[in-house]
Amino acid sequence: MYFCKALSLSEQKEFLLNSKPVAVLTGEEFTKKEGITLTQQVIEYYGTIGGKALSPVYGEVILDEKGVDDDFAHGVGRIKAVAFAAVPQIIGKARLYCRCRNTKTIRELKAQW
Repeated sequence: MYFCKALSLSEQKEFLLNSKPVAVLTGEEFTKKEGITLTQQVIEYYGTIGGKALSPVYGEVILDEKGVDDDFAHGVGRIKAVAFAAVPQIIGKARLYCRCRNTKTIRELKAQW
């Protein structure tokens, strides 16, 4: 069972309507390349930025092959791959909006990106 005080509907609406984009994507972030998979391209990109992102909520977040593989296991495509280019910026601008408690542990389960 979770106990959670989320943002009010008006606060959610305000945030959605007035927030600036965290990142702007062109669709060309990971273009098709002979002999290299989308997964490899994303992993290489993460390598160029040090393989991590710094979250103001969670601290250092590792960006690695395991995370990419786990997500791509649910389906992969060019649009999804392009979204991976924004992950470091999304993590870097995370804001906690709901601290939830379950009966076994306390977890910060939901973050507003």
